[in-house]
Amino acid sequence: MRAVLILCSAMLAGDASAEPFASFHVGNSLTWDSQPYAMPGLIGQLQPVEQTSGVHIYCSRPLIDIWNDPTNTCIDPTPPFGVVIDALPGHAWDAVTFQPHSSFGSRLGDDVAAIQLMTALAEQHPANTGAEYFIYAGWPRLSDFEATWHADVVDDDATRTTLSAAYFDILFARLAPSYPGRLRVVPVGWVLDELRVRIARGAVPGIATFDRLYRDDIHVSYDFGRYVASVTTVATLFETPPQGLVSPADFFGGGAAFTNDLYDALHDAIWDVVASHPHALRCRADVNRDGSTNFFDVSAYLTLFRAADRQADFNADGRLDFFDVSAFVADLAAGCP
Repeated sequence: MRAVLILCSAMLAGDASAEPFASFHVGNSLTWDSQPYAMPGLIGQLQPVEQTSGVHIYCSRPLIDIWNDPTNTCIDPTPPFGVVIDALPGHAWDAVTFQPHSSFGSRLGDDVAAIQLMTALAEQHPANTGAEYFIYAGWPRLSDFEATWHADVVDDDATRTTLSAAYFDILFARLAPSYPGRLRVVPVGWVLDELRVRIARGAVPGIATFDRLYRDDIHVSYDFGRYVASVTTVATLFETPPQGLVSPADFFGGGAAFTNDLYDALHDAIWDVVASHPHALRCRADVNRDGSTNFFDVSAYLTLFRAADRQADFNADGRLDFFDVSAFVADLAAGCP
């Protein structure tokens, strides 16, 4: 309690200037469904960030095909970055996402190799040796979502790429030792599974059935589904609760189909999953990201709070107050794994 009071007494209003943040997104149409070009308009509502997004999208193809055929795309490459073999080593990135996919015979060994090859390419640029890498965990087909998502998977190079929770867990475990403290998961598949459960019990106003989140058997819907994929990505990359967001005018149907109650239900499901997923967030109490929890994290937290930065909203209620400080102190006391 004394620590909470000391922190509260130090909270003075302050201004924050926008910080640059560059992300590059590698995958197929499931990555495109996260609408990377919408992300600046989303994170800009929550934090003083100037985000730049680049993409390499090769429709229907797995990561190993993108590596083996790196100039073929179905979405025009983002200027000035270009295709993946030019963008990764040619520019500084804060975050790079990789989307495995279960097509054209892709296997676990292929996904591991493709991600390792592409990260090595990125780190030819000296600024990228500190970049964060993300496994963008997509979703199964609508027609067999539950069975596929909850399927058991064997940890073997020959295992077919499977859009399941177990597969993404194994892939993370395989890759994490190569990127200590720099590998995370964007848990879109987990969020969709959580929404499936909540929709079934009538807890998502405006969405009566799970298939409303899809536009066909493979792809999520242009409004609600894409919004969920995009906001999950933003909440994970920036470790920020999405409560209070609204659809940018140029994306997701401009928000015409959304209500305040629906926004709240989607945001609650997204953040419940992101905040509880073991690989989505770094240790939240390590605010300055130096690998330990100490006075410097207190100072960093105060800076966020004074700037009214949503990262300081530790209890994710959309407000910055005493209860956030209390939650931060509790996490600080618990330390990091």
